[in-house]
Amino acid sequence: MTLDGIVPALRQALKAAALPPVRPGQRVTLIVPDATRPLPVQDILPVLLPLWPKARVTVLVGLGLHRPMSGAELRPWAEACHQHGATLKQHTCDQPLSLVTCCTDVGGGYGALPAILHEDVVQCDLRMVLGIVEPHQYAGFSGGAKAVAIGCAGHQTISSLHNLTRLNHPDTRLGQVRGNVFQAALWRVVQGLPLFAVQVVPSEPAQVFIGPARPTFDQAVQAAEASLFVQHSQRYPAVIVPVPPEKAQSFYQASRAATYLAEVPEPVLEHNGAIVLQAACPEGLGLGAGELAFAEALSRGPQVLMRELQAGTRVLRGGEQRAYVLARVLERFRLAIVGAPPMPELGAFGVVQAASLDEAQAQLGLEAPPVELLHVFHRVPRYRGSQG
Repeated sequence: MTLDGIVPALRQALKAAALPPVRPGQRVTLIVPDATRPLPVQDILPVLLPLWPKARVTVLVGLGLHRPMSGAELRPWAEACHQHGATLKQHTCDQPLSLVTCCTDVGGGYGALPAILHEDVVQCDLRMVLGIVEPHQYAGFSGGAKAVAIGCAGHQTISSLHNLTRLNHPDTRLGQVRGNVFQAALWRVVQGLPLFAVQVVPSEPAQVFIGPARPTFDQAVQAAEASLFVQHSQRYPAVIVPVPPEKAQSFYQASRAATYLAEVPEPVLEHNGAIVLQAACPEGLGLGAGELAFAEALSRGPQVLMRELQAGTRVLRGGEQRAYVLARVLERFRLAIVGAPPMPELGAFGVVQAASLDEAQAQLGLEAPPVELLHVFHRVPRYRGSQG
């Protein structure tokens, strides 16, 4: 799965877009996703940055709780920014000097939710988010307000968004936006901050939508709902999923493939079926603050986490939520990872670790090789009887 056609689609969408006027000297903040998202940011920046030739432009990488991007990862982005006179920054969720508290509680129930955001998002004349709209395990679909409400938010905001009551709500589910309390909370965090958006749907060919963030996101979601799910005529006892490189750097990211398979309405797996992930995971469980919290939660085991999830009273640190969702997956399915370094925390969680597919197949007791599923993030498989 590639997004090779995104630049022509972006140029075409810009021709029809009514961009907000920006006067010389005004401040523009362009929020972009980090390297865990499959967007060719280095190719997109030379298209977007010339839109504001006389403005003071900041390109802000919305890391959320992810690790900072390395110098090598940032180099092509920095070169594009330098060429067009823009400043490149990475958001840090726990640096008080760069954060602004917009509101101590934006309301909506499910616990207090402060809006604490990066100063360059708050203190600018135009804020534009570049995002990919793909199925998401909590928000229904990524994109929209999520780029700011999580990507550029303080640690307290991110943790409050991911509380157990909100995550356990029946409408907080993959592929569902309507009635999704997590999605609604994202928009409350950014209320009062006008957002403009470039939203990319990784269909074939890629589709690009540009305009005010909320209606543009809704339009992109409609396109994503129509193109990013694949119907299967049968259920399988076991599947193998080659995880794409941008998600295979850590188990924190790679494990999302398992939840995409399991959390969709009418999954293609039989009950107690096996999910085998192929991912190198050179960073192990992960190196960011969220990944470290995830690792600590894993060590408590899935049974403990499921009891805590059902009780809904524990206050989470950002990143722990991934462990709870993984525990929910393991209630119905088995999970193995192939080709990654040993991760002791996964043993306590019941995840099979194997050096080869044959070894994983033996440990799982599979009678036949798993069925290979490709591009599960952008071609989410569902059993064809699904009405979701």
